[in-house]
Amino acid sequence: MKDKEEYVQIILEEFEKLPPEFQPAFLWVAVNIKVIMELCKGPKMSEKKIEVFSRIALEKEDYITYALIQFKKAIDSQEEN
Repeated sequence: MKDKEEYVQIILEEFEKLPPEFQPAFLWVAVNIKVIMELCKGPKMSEKKIEVFSRIALEKEDYITYALIQFKKAIDSQEEN
């Protein structure tokens, strides 16, 4: 149980560091993690696409899409290692 409490504390600390406009997206990701994992399966997304899609999402202030793109980037990176 102690490990879970420490993990939750780390997540809360990271959440509090986020700008307010990013916090709802962070929560959305946390609630929908299983769906997101399914969405992120498949071929690796190129760095160029990640860069372009991230920029567009931020320009539109679409923080959920931005979070999904960053999650896909992390999953792809993890699968490489």
